[in-house]
Formats: sequence, structure tokens, C-alpha cells
Amino acid sequence: MTEKRLQDLIRYRIERASETFEEALLMQRERHWNSCANRLYYACYYAVTALLATKGLASSKHTGIKALFNQHFVKTGLVPKENGRIYNRLFDARQEGDYVDFVIFERDDVDKKPRERISEPKEIDNVIAAAKPETQDYLWAIRETMARVNEINNLTWDEVDFHKRTVTLCTRKKKGGHLTPRKVPMTNRLFEILSRRYAERDVTKSWVFWHR
Repeated sequence: MTEKRLQDLIRYRIERASETFEEALLMQRERHWNSCANRLYYACYYAVTALLATKGLASSKHTGIKALFNQHFVKTGLVPKENGRIYNRLFDARQEGDYVDFVIFERDDVDKKPRERISEPKEIDNVIAAAKPETQDYLWAIRETMARVNEINNLTWDEVDFHKRTVTLCTRKKKGGHLTPRKVPMTNRLFEILSRRYAERDVTKSWVFWHR
């Protein structure tokens, strides 16, 4: 697989993870707890497969993905054990909900899972630092702006103001709605990353993170 293909794959999986988590929140609001558990698992699954791709790892089976994640990220300390346990519990919940008859999840079974543990900034930094340099820039941009994946994917150089040290991110507040811009100040780290990428950019492409 070429480097560009790998970057496209990682971005795609991160985007799917974000979209699927939004679906889980929708199922939560509608109190469809079995579907919520399924969507939560797949949101984690896409995120985990993106992590594995940063190390050139993959498996065609869900059990294989779980094993690789535990071996290369949880046991090595890149991902906290508590987060690994959450993924394992969601894996079990998805197995039960999809393949075992008469399994009905209630709110207490599902609603608490997304909030069981929030990763500390340093833990997120460690995972990003383990990725390849090109992927690191992309992940740092998300980390430093707290942006949605689509906002970073669609970011163009025209929306980067080095003089004012801001980036303009555009998102739709509802599906099919108009793009709404918001200005986000650059951190020192983001300023350094974008300055380097701007100096090295392909002038025929307008996107900051070329993926099309």
C-alpha cells in the first residue's frame, strides 16, 4: 500500500468513527439501546482500525482487531488499560446484541459506557506520537483545534491566517444545512505544523491535508 493510500485509509476510518459515534448518540436520544450499543462498538472499531493502520497492522476478523489492539496499544501503554477494557466490553455487548436471541439492553447497560473514562491529554499525545509523521500532522490538527474530522478534511490554505494565527473551520450544524464558519486560534504547535506544511505544499492543491 502506498503512503498516500494509507493516509486516505486512516482519515476515512477516523471519519467513520466520528459519524458512527453521532449515530450512537442519536440511538441514545431515541432510547434504542441495542442499536446504541452496536453503534458505540463500531465507532470504537473504526477508531481502533485507524490506530492499527498507523503501524501497518490489520485483520479481517473483529477478534483479530481486538487482539492486535490489546497487544500493540494497550499492553504497551500507548492506550490506558481502562480504555482497552471499555473496548472489550463493547465488543462483548455487540456480540450478544447481534448474535444472541432475547438479549435486550437497558439504559444502565449502555448509557454509561461512553462516559466511563475520558482520556487524559498526555495519553492522546502518546498515541499521536506513535503514528507516522504524515499522520501525526493530521491528528495534531484535530487535537489542537478540537475540530470535527470533516472540518479538518475540508480545510484549505485560504482558511489559514498565519498573520492572525487563526484557522477558519466550516461545518454544517444539521444534515443538509448551510456551512457555518468559526475561527479557531492556532496553538504554537499547530502554527509550527501548518507553517511547515505550507512551505512544503503542492501549490496545485488547495487543501491543507490532501486527500482527494
